[in-house]
Amino acid sequence: MRASRGVKVGLAYSAVGAAERNALATEQHARAGGAGPAEFAEQVGAVLDAAACRSDLEVLALLEWRITRTTQALQLLDLSGPRGDVDPLAQTILLTTAALSGLLAAAVTMRNPHRPATATRDSARALRAAVKALDEAAADVRRHDVTAQLLDLTD
Repeated sequence: MRASRGVKVGLAYSAVGAAERNALATEQHARAGGAGPAEFAEQVGAVLDAAACRSDLEVLALLEWRITRTTQALQLLDLSGPRGDVDPLAQTILLTTAALSGLLAAAVTMRNPHRPATATRDSARALRAAVKALDEAAADVRRHDVTAQLLDLTD
């Protein structure tokens, strides 16, 4: 039974991955044809409609699921820099996605009137971890600002 559940989840995730890859390719093609951020923003509702999100709580839950899976995907990557150390920008991205995941998890719990009894305590832990991750990410702001200045000089 457990293996069957894993297979089902794997198939569902594969379908999501294929759909996202198709959406990315379609968006890139549209960008090449002159479409911009405004046109894509108009279509975000189509994602929520396809996911059958009928309330803000369902939208937040979907976004929490997506950013949590994004964080897990980032953890699969080799985030080392050119000298084998951790790439500071990659580390900040990972910290920020983890923080957003925790913030969204807390928001979902706080807005859910049917939450389980232990969910509030779990939500408090997620919120504290999110704030800690944001503090860690903020520590590298100056370094990233210098990197941005250097990138400006290359154009």
